Amino acid sequence: MPTETKAVTPQHLTSLQLLYQIQKTYVLLDDYDQTILERFGLNSSQYRALLLFDQERGKRLTTISERLLLSKSTITRVIDELEESGWVERIPDPEDRRAQRVVLTPRGLHKRNQVCAAHQQALSELFHPLSANEKECLEELLAKLCTYLQTSLDQHSLVNVRR
Repeated sequence: MPTETKAVTPQHLTSLQLLYQIQKTYVLLDDYDQTILERFGLNSSQYRALLLFDQERGKRLTTISERLLLSKSTITRVIDELEESGWVERIPDPEDRRAQRVVLTPRGLHKRNQVCAAHQQALSELFHPLSANEKECLEELLAKLCTYLQTSLDQHSLVNVRR
């Protein structure tokens, strides 16, 4: 016995188009970002990690993992790669002999400053077509959507996505 299918409504099509536009924008933004970072031999995980470090206290691997929403094994690999480049180093954690902290080296601080300047310039160019008001509206709309999605997911216990 055939099951009855519902017709696709115009509202559903509009929602799908919006979803696909958001996905397409994400992919293009990610590609754009990767193009900038590749000039410095970095991927986005490495860059995001570099932004967390200082030259004195550093951060524990578990803290980095939590902040970047990446597994501990992935963070270990990211830190290994940055350490091989001479941009970071592991030091003993003065509060816990079993733990290590990751700090920027002087070379890493210099490189991070270069990457940040280039990244900031690229982002300025990327968002140049938008007015200040449009950027503010976009930020508000995306924040509103993220908050709703997080609340909805939490209520339905579908996925626990960190903010």
